[in-house]
Amino acid sequence: MSEETKDTQDQESLPRADFSAHVYTIGIQALIFLGKHPHPETGKYEQNLEVARFQIDTLEMIKEKTEGNRTEDESKLLEMLLHNCHLAFVDVTDPQSEES
Repeated sequence: MSEETKDTQDQESLPRADFSAHVYTIGIQALIFLGKHPHPETGKYEQNLEVARFQIDTLEMIKEKTEGNRTEDESKLLEMLLHNCHLAFVDVTDPQSEES
């Protein structure tokens, strides 16, 4: 296979790069590291709260830096992701949530 053919196939298999896809990926990664979704490579649920917190902080930074430059749909997606990630973080770190 020629290098040009391989490059074309690689480009066709990648999704279109856009803001919503990027923030969605970060949000899903946070939920994976919170143990709320299985890891895509292993299929196992695992937690890494330090990485999850980093991903959530990254979403917060993106929200701040893109204020006034997002579409309504992008803003709704970002807010929804942050809301879900914050709830999930509290769920796995709050000792009272284990008592329920």
